[in-house]
Amino acid sequence: MDSSHPGMKQPEDSAHSNFVIIEVPNKLRAKIRGSGPIDPKLIEKAETAIKAHAGEFRITAMEELSTLADLVTAAQASDAPVDELEAIFGIVHDLKGQGTTFGYSLLTKVADSLCRFIEKADTRKPECLMVVAPHVDALRVILRDDVHGDDHPLGVAIVESLIELRRKAA
Repeated sequence: MDSSHPGMKQPEDSAHSNFVIIEVPNKLRAKIRGSGPIDPKLIEKAETAIKAHAGEFRITAMEELSTLADLVTAAQASDAPVDELEAIFGIVHDLKGQGTTFGYSLLTKVADSLCRFIEKADTRKPECLMVVAPHVDALRVILRDDVHGDDHPLGVAIVESLIELRRKAA
């Protein structure tokens, strides 16, 4: 391999000579003003903003879950719920991305499980809703009961049972 490219080098250890180490430059640092470490006050300000919006997230997410429930109902009435499942995926994917940011790591795990299922499921078949509906119910319970962590034994059991349900449906 040619290691003459900037950022690439051969390892010095001859036992590992079958690969090349690529050092990727940190382009994000170049986009941030200043050259020193990030000001801790800015980090604190960002964390405060996230905490301030956490309550808003829960309210918005609960509204999204109402929409999800309507979509599940519509999908159950459909012979080929492709459009409904696509809409469900979009909402759940957004919730997954925001869950951990706002302290709802269990919500993120359940949403991730549902996203993974929908990505691989044959969404033309209504049978896939036997996996989707319990996931949506679990998301509703997490927000209703304001469950933040993912280490509670009941939360762990819920995630494990949903993953098992997903596995059996595959």
